[in-house]
Amino acid sequence: MAEVVFEKGPQTEFDDPPTVARDYPQQLSYNTSTQRLEWYYSLKGDFDQDGRVFMDDLILFDIHNEKPGPFDMALVESLIDSNMDSYIATDDVTAFGMHLNQTLDGYNVYATPNANQVPTDPQAPSTLPPVGYVAFSDAVGDPLVDRLRFSAPLDVPAGSHVWIRPVLKGTEGSISDVVTIN
Repeated sequence: MAEVVFEKGPQTEFDDPPTVARDYPQQLSYNTSTQRLEWYYSLKGDFDQDGRVFMDDLILFDIHNEKPGPFDMALVESLIDSNMDSYIATDDVTAFGMHLNQTLDGYNVYATPNANQVPTDPQAPSTLPPVGYVAFSDAVGDPLVDRLRFSAPLDVPAGSHVWIRPVLKGTEGSISDVVTIN
């Protein structure tokens, strides 16, 4: 009888998962009556909004799967619809897979009166010190129903340019939209 020999073929190589949030749109607003910077939670793939992308997120995804939109930004469905096509379906799980094991610590808040100091490359390291920090634990809302919200008091001169950056396991992510305080 002939001997059967199995040879090991080439291994499939996968890229390491991203360690820094790079595609989380942060839409900032400034509330002039409260003098607070405000934004919604946006760690893609973290459907249950516990600050980390992990297997338990798939439970909340399953509850909302095949739900048609459009979804109000203030509701959890707007976060679960990660490709923002107004329909929650299996293609929204891609964000989960891309960001599996990411953990959000909080957000650094930046401000400068000089427009030339606003980063032009959203992924470049910060060159200014943050003017504030908002911990993930400061989120407001019911994560099973609401999209979590954050805010930070802001005492900066009129004309200042303000932005935030998520901090994931100690590493900063991309800058948010930039708001100019009037």
